[in-house]
Amino acid sequence: MTDYDCWDTSRPHVTLEQVIAIMRRNNAKAFSLLNRILKAEQDLLEGCDCRNQGLRMGLMTPKKALSKEQSAWMDVLLL
Repeated sequence: MTDYDCWDTSRPHVTLEQVIAIMRRNNAKAFSLLNRILKAEQDLLEGCDCRNQGLRMGLMTPKKALSKEQSAWMDVLLL
């Protein structure tokens, strides 16, 4: 049962312990997945110039639309 269907008295309610157990399992799965992704990414990016371009390529606002202060910050960040 979730908070979405908590009004439904025909279904058994879950306990805090059950919720925490599921959250712990999900966290363990997420950390395991993240660890595998980071290891795979490191192997893929070895010797690739793209690994230093994430912020530069991730900007959505055109540089000409930035204020002078914002542009100065971007110059520092994109060294």
